[in-house]
Amino acid sequence: MIGTGAVMISLDPRWTGWRAILEGIFIAYCLIFLAAFMNPADFKTGIFNWYTMLMAAMLIAIFVFYGIMESRRRKEIK
Repeated sequence: MIGTGAVMISLDPRWTGWRAILEGIFIAYCLIFLAAFMNPADFKTGIFNWYTMLMAAMLIAIFVFYGIMESRRRKEIK
């Protein structure tokens, strides 16, 4: 879902088209991140590795980007 969502986002220039897909990607990353913390034994190098750090960075980036785009949309409506 994450890869397909990224491809779908790149094809649509409108923020309203991006919004629902980005929310789905955010939820998917959150669930994967939660699963990693629920079962850290699956990681040989421990829970804090490149994969979980990259996911954390992606979650933060999506959260910030979403906030910026929503604030722009609200300013345009007013």
